[in-house]
Amino acid sequence: MPQFVLLVHEDEGAWSSAEQSVRDRIVEQHYEFSAMNKDVLVDGNEFQSTAASLDVRGYTVAPSPAPGPGVEVPCGYFLVEAEDIDHAVRIAQRTPMEFGHVQVRPVQVWEPRDPAAA
Repeated sequence: MPQFVLLVHEDEGAWSSAEQSVRDRIVEQHYEFSAMNKDVLVDGNEFQSTAASLDVRGYTVAPSPAPGPGVEVPCGYFLVEAEDIDHAVRIAQRTPMEFGHVQVRPVQVWEPRDPAAA
């Protein structure tokens, strides 16, 4: 079955300035989303803050620029198996996204090469 990544983008500033009760509620919503979609969910994780990110361009490594106020950045993902992109979009519409949006991207799944064929 085709796979799609639901790339969750959020405003890190809004998230970090939200009250703890709001953040706890959203985390709980993500657990509920995962449980409700366990039949299509392959994987999912939250990214750490962009403050811990590095940009690698060839042999040059530098801290990633901090996002400005109101800028949504990738903050996590869910990898799902769906019949087609329309099905993936319906799943994405149920994703908790109080401070942002969800981008749906098809995934090219590469099968391991047969070492004997190489």
